[in-house]
Amino acid sequence: MKKSDLKTGMLCKYKNGEFALVINEFIVSEDGFMTLDLYSENLQAIRNDDYSIASVSEVLEDGWLTPREWDDETMELYLLWERKNEKTYEIDGIEYSLTTLRNIIKKAH
Repeated sequence: MKKSDLKTGMLCKYKNGEFALVINEFIVSEDGFMTLDLYSENLQAIRNDDYSIASVSEVLEDGWLTPREWDDETMELYLLWERKNEKTYEIDGIEYSLTTLRNIIKKAH
């Protein structure tokens, strides 16, 4: 799945286990929101890998759109895509995915 495939109403689960809903060009969680331009096309968060998208549901409707329904059960029921486990590398006590390291290197050049 790519960022360009995301549609309003899709539930996303971050690598850190939190859930968020796609609404237009935003991804909205109970704690706030981020714009989708903070993600690479492969759904990796550019600044903090904890917020990289690990799974995406089909477009939800009606009562499923409320935060009280954003959980693993809903995700399993409507699962559309799930990221394969990616090897991580530890640098100075912080784990980074290979994709995140590549993004950091790109920004440095």
